[in-house]
Amino acid sequence: MKREELTQERLKELLHYDPETGVFTWKERPLESFANVIAGKRWNKRFANKKTVLSKSNRGNIIWLLGKIYLSRRLAWMYIYGKFPENGIDNIDGNKYNDSICNLRESTRTDDIHKCDNSRKNQKYMRGVSKINTKGKDGFQYCATITTNKKNIYLGGFLTEQEAHNAYVEAKRQISPEFCML
Repeated sequence: MKREELTQERLKELLHYDPETGVFTWKERPLESFANVIAGKRWNKRFANKKTVLSKSNRGNIIWLLGKIYLSRRLAWMYIYGKFPENGIDNIDGNKYNDSICNLRESTRTDDIHKCDNSRKNQKYMRGVSKINTKGKDGFQYCATITTNKKNIYLGGFLTEQEAHNAYVEAKRQISPEFCML
């Protein structure tokens, strides 16, 4: 059996989306859309007007719809704009669970790489900065690195975290002048 293709019209029949909060809720379904009336009544009692999020993954809110799993931010985009984005969708504030439409924008993989979110291994420190566990003979406690064209470039050792971050920002601006998020 072929799965139904999701359209904006079908999405709006099944779900309600609040663009301010980014929350999806199930709409009550007509009883004739179920195999029998009892199943329809049970479904409506259990799910209608309740939040739809199936789970929260490390990629964002997950919704199961028409036999397929969707990220809720992609459904929000479809709900408002009538189509899925050609590329990815980015949460502007960095909170992957905030799916309000004003917090969503189309993005490419390159945009995602250049975002200012710190990597998991380096969350305590500023982007491009690593703490050196042992003081070198120069007394440096932080080093700055940048990755470009899949190569790590060492920018130097620094006494303060801010100095190391400033070196990263300067290198980043030289590599991509349009980069102004830092």
